[in-house]
Amino acid sequence: MAIGAVVGRTAIASNQSFITGAVALLTLIAVHRLASLLRFNAVFSKLLDHRVRVLVSHGQLRRGQLRRCGLADNDLFAHLRQTGIRHLDDIRYVLYEANGDLTIVREDGDPDGELVQTALRGSVGFHPQQS
Repeated sequence: MAIGAVVGRTAIASNQSFITGAVALLTLIAVHRLASLLRFNAVFSKLLDHRVRVLVSHGQLRRGQLRRCGLADNDLFAHLRQTGIRHLDDIRYVLYEANGDLTIVREDGDPDGELVQTALRGSVGFHPQQS
């Protein structure tokens, strides 16, 4: 959106030169590329990407984690209903992923799967032995 705003403003603003718009555009592209590269560095990735958060554990809402993710109970409930979940007791975990998606691990699923355990170990404010 920022790139579109710079291009649009440069194209229609009479008081902004093409050079100013080009410098702004190139700066945005360079900063985006730098941030993309820094995500592969362990130290910087913690600053740029949020870690996984456990929103539901064994059917229990973790409201503090919901709040930290900017979600209300009803936001989560709507998503669960849309994915066919009718009862919180059917859920072992709901994970709020780094990209903003939700992953649902059902009680009858495989909670010991490598990907689930990796997410739980890397999550914020949750320790797998709490389960």
